[in-house]
Amino acid sequence: MTPYKSAAQRLPRVSLVTEMLKNSDLARFVTSLLPKYVRKGLAYHVLISFNAATLHEFIKRSKALDEGTITYLLSALLESLQQKPKSTSRDAVVRVYLL
Repeated sequence: MTPYKSAAQRLPRVSLVTEMLKNSDLARFVTSLLPKYVRKGLAYHVLISFNAATLHEFIKRSKALDEGTITYLLSALLESLQQKPKSTSRDAVVRVYLL
């Protein structure tokens, strides 16, 4: 990720997912972004689309998902469904069903 920081370029999703596969802390951080913003009522369709596409590719490219990975993925996905109906974005709920 350092080359992208120093070049001030956008980080392609493929590169982000590759790093997520190598670094579980980064994967946990990216996975937790959307639930954090859903709780605050700040989840917009761009963030939801980014999160859904990134997690889909992460799951697809993972050779095997261990217990720890499944735990933080499921907790992040289900948290969107556990919010009050008025505060939950319809897009966030659709994202859960897609993944």
